[in-house]
Amino acid sequence: MDEPIRAIIVDDELASIKILEQKIADNLPYVKIVSTAMNINTAVEAIDQLQPDLVFLDISLPDGEGFEVIEKTHFQGYEIIFVTAYHQYAIKAFEFSALHYLVKPIATNLLIEAVSKIKELHTNEASRARMRILSENMQVKPQKIIIPTIDGIEIIEISNIVRCESDNNNTLLYLSSGNKISSEKGLNIYEDLLSEYNFVRVHNKHILNLQYVIKYTKDHGGAAILADNSSIEVAESRKKYFIEKFAQTKN
Repeated sequence: MDEPIRAIIVDDELASIKILEQKIADNLPYVKIVSTAMNINTAVEAIDQLQPDLVFLDISLPDGEGFEVIEKTHFQGYEIIFVTAYHQYAIKAFEFSALHYLVKPIATNLLIEAVSKIKELHTNEASRARMRILSENMQVKPQKIIIPTIDGIEIIEISNIVRCESDNNNTLLYLSSGNKISSEKGLNIYEDLLSEYNFVRVHNKHILNLQYVIKYTKDHGGAAILADNSSIEVAESRKKYFIEKFAQTKN
């Protein structure tokens, strides 16, 4: 039997609170809602007094941003699932920050998935690092990305990623420093996240940052040559798109 998870819901709309409470009651019997709050001050008071395991936190509150709740609570031993009505651009910030979030109206299956994944977070310190990156990425187009690894997390600048390589169900990220990081996420995840940053998938196993591609050669069936002189095969089915995108970066 699952250990009870004591949770608080923070949302400025009473109707949204009631809907989430009902979904939790119907589908997550091991989650106990111990309090609700509709603004920053009451949320901080409830969290510090009740010390929950989990907080469902709306990003936008009437007296400020949800991040202020995190900054003001003395008790820090809780995990967070953000609840948001933000548009797709802001949703990217959550994905780059490796944080759990739900978009209104909340889908029941995604609620169940988000709560189950809470148990996968490594440390409270790692969670707070995620919050800092999310706060930065919400202000501008994301410039940093959190990489979940077997040991915890790595925070890196997107512009420092040279290429990504599939490694079974994981991904190896090669950095401009010469270092590489093994991520627990698959290559498809990074293809989606990085496509807006001039990263192009050139092979089932490879995604390249065009910033580091210096030329394309037809040798050996076609390959991209990177600034470090490494050669990455370009699959026949992806050559046309790659060459077009590469040409655009040189114009």
